[in-house]
Amino acid sequence: MPGPSTTLLFTDIEGSTRLATTLGKRFQGQLAEHHQVLRVAIEANQGTVDSIEGDSFFARFPSAASAVAAAAAGQRALSAVKWAGDPIRVRMGVHTAAPESDEYPEIARAARIMAAAHGGQVLLSDTTRAQVADLLPRGVRLHALGAYRLKDIAEPERLHQLELSGLPSAFPPLRALDVRRAHLPPEATAFFGRSEELAALDDLLGRRRLVTLTGPGGSGKTRLAIRTAAQVADRFADGAFFVSLAATTDRAKMTASIASAIGLPEDRNSSIAQVVLDWLEEREVLLLLDNLEQIKGVGDDVEGLLSAAPRLRVLSTSRAPLHVAGEQEFMVPPFQVPPAGADAPTLLASDAIALFVDRARLVRAQFAPSSDDLPVVAEIARRLDGLPLAIELAAAQARLLPVSAIRDRLVHRLDTVAGGPTTAPERQQSLRVAIGWSHDLLDGPERAVFRRLATFVGGWTYEAAEAVASGPPSGPVEATLERLTEQSLVQALSISTEPRLDMLATIGEFASEQLDASGEAAEITARHGAFFRSLAQQARPHLDSPDAGAWFDRIEADLDNFRAAIQRADASGDIKTALVIAAALGPFWLQRNHSVEGQHLLVDLVNRALPDEGAEVAAAAASAGFNATWLGDYATGRTMGELSVRAFRTLGDRAGLALALGIKGFSMIEVDPSAALGMLAEYLALASEIGDARLQGQALLATATAQAALGRLPDARTSLERSIEFARAANDWYFAMFSGLFLGRLKLLIGELEQGIADYRSVIETSRALDLRVGIAIALEYFGEVALWAGDDRRAVRLAATAARIKEELGGGVPPRIGGAVEPLIVGRERLAPNIFEAEIAAGQSMDTEAAIEEALSTPIPTSVPSP
Repeated sequence: MPGPSTTLLFTDIEGSTRLATTLGKRFQGQLAEHHQVLRVAIEANQGTVDSIEGDSFFARFPSAASAVAAAAAGQRALSAVKWAGDPIRVRMGVHTAAPESDEYPEIARAARIMAAAHGGQVLLSDTTRAQVADLLPRGVRLHALGAYRLKDIAEPERLHQLELSGLPSAFPPLRALDVRRAHLPPEATAFFGRSEELAALDDLLGRRRLVTLTGPGGSGKTRLAIRTAAQVADRFADGAFFVSLAATTDRAKMTASIASAIGLPEDRNSSIAQVVLDWLEEREVLLLLDNLEQIKGVGDDVEGLLSAAPRLRVLSTSRAPLHVAGEQEFMVPPFQVPPAGADAPTLLASDAIALFVDRARLVRAQFAPSSDDLPVVAEIARRLDGLPLAIELAAAQARLLPVSAIRDRLVHRLDTVAGGPTTAPERQQSLRVAIGWSHDLLDGPERAVFRRLATFVGGWTYEAAEAVASGPPSGPVEATLERLTEQSLVQALSISTEPRLDMLATIGEFASEQLDASGEAAEITARHGAFFRSLAQQARPHLDSPDAGAWFDRIEADLDNFRAAIQRADASGDIKTALVIAAALGPFWLQRNHSVEGQHLLVDLVNRALPDEGAEVAAAAASAGFNATWLGDYATGRTMGELSVRAFRTLGDRAGLALALGIKGFSMIEVDPSAALGMLAEYLALASEIGDARLQGQALLATATAQAALGRLPDARTSLERSIEFARAANDWYFAMFSGLFLGRLKLLIGELEQGIADYRSVIETSRALDLRVGIAIALEYFGEVALWAGDDRRAVRLAATAARIKEELGGGVPPRIGGAVEPLIVGRERLAPNIFEAEIAAGQSMDTEAAIEEALSTPIPTSVPSP
């Protein structure tokens, strides 16, 4: 490009094909209006339209400043158009070409910059930024996004976003080649302002290891922290993780929440705190710890994390500082609100007003404040101290009320509650006023439901709300929940297929105060416990059926509620309810990576309930013993099995006694298989008398295990074949699968190689289809033994290492020696050179489960197997 530098602008409508399909013939009219708006913006700022292709513009400008002004004017004008249907959102890219540069590469660079943007977003190259940084028009700011690799561009390009006051500044990650996805919750609504705070926090996180965002509830600490973490995530080699702590007051659960956010597995041999510390120690990570103020002494735990992990940085939110050495406190201020009498440009540039308008449009799409309305909105924001949550609650009233009525109601509420709690900071009083004002708009039945919902932890379903929050003076709660959602007192979640709702933490605190003051807290807490006890009992039969996965998902969604129900029942002296819930969730604890927590809970409750050996204790002991056998903890299995045998005999519960005998007998195999066989014979006899096909199938599987341990392979084969028949008759595919795996191994040992391998393949494919991870792990171990027989020691070690990793994530698993199988890791260590063995271990531990399954299925069939 000979001569002075030229600045290039590319634009494109996001989702134009979808819009054309949706709007039909109307799209041509909107496209023409889009063209007119952009042409006016370009030509008014000294630009020349070089070409128009479909919905894309390519323009040239004599200066970077004129191109940026055109982009800003175009975006503002487009946002002001009242589009029919979905609005047109245009992405823009601006790049300044150096003098004497080749034309095509510069044009291609500008086009790629535009392609990385999202609708409504303007991206600038670094060369453009350098020329306009000091020439930006009023209401326009620059925000550095970092360096990104763009398609067909060899070197990373440093990109900057043009932020326009009053317009959204939050966009998804750029469409670049190397964007790292931060582990942060998505932003459901537009983010406004905070550019100064974001810049300050960006700088602080480069110099401080602990930055705590403080301020009253509703000041926007969480939203600002999430946006900050997203902005700096690319600095951390191992990512940024969001950890919500709003649902707990227990210090001990903070590390468990961190582990869950990162995805760390439980370890039977280490505390969850140690698992977290071990992982963080060698990694470069940003942890966003949200809502710490209710956890007493949490500062010591945060300090411990920082001491143990030298490259860790923590961004926390709390209403008060943590008082930790080296902590940088950062007070999150309210939005600045224009003073009374401010002119229209000042009002339009206000983030507080932009937030109100945006949230009002969520409940009334055509909301468009007039020039007379803007000062009223500013007054509302001022009277709410500029607190974002209070502004959002006020804006929700725009569904039915004009802004003047919203202001008048708010004035009345401020006057009537001016003498609120003197112990609360002034800004907390303002937030209390805002929430209380929305609360007072509810009628008596709605208020009753609102306060009763405070008993839930981590959200609730419509069914749960009906059971816990209904009753005089309220009726059915579904319509009331809709009203509470409209009032922004309840929010809808989309974390599962079943609709769920929740409250923001600050609103939940207000609801809890109302519940405590109502005198019905004890009754509502009891209802909560009764509902989740009933739900656990309802779920229990399904947890052994083909639809177990759906029920596991449902329990996972309400896990915090189940935990709360157990804890509250135990604390109130109702240990029987705690035992019932914990026992009913037995398969969930085992199969959904909560086995360490579940076993600790069950064993502790059983031990503290003694000497009571009633039905609740018997069931809980059986659940703990059953899980212990599958986790390889046979000592606990024997202890809990003996206790449950004794209790069920006393109760005269033959089905329970049969199960308990199976637990105790299976746990005895490793120490005395002959004695175990005697117990299992009684188990099988009882199951046959009862006529329970499922119990008979399980009894025969346990019997076959003992017979195999004694070398009685023909007897074991017969037992397994009968076990499979009973399990299939009872639709118990879980145990049918394991019996099939065991039967396959016996076939291999007696020389039926192809039939045995076919059984193995069937088991691992069925486990994959059911997402049964313990089944996959055990099958991988047995395929590892096959690989040893085929002379493929390296494959055997890889498969066994993957199996060990899966079992570690689950908290344990049945050791292969129960079936008499050899340990591939032991044999591999003996046969392979140390460096090769360690390399295969590492490969297996890092191999994803799907790849491991495919490798198992391709294991060569051995020509022979060792004699049993």
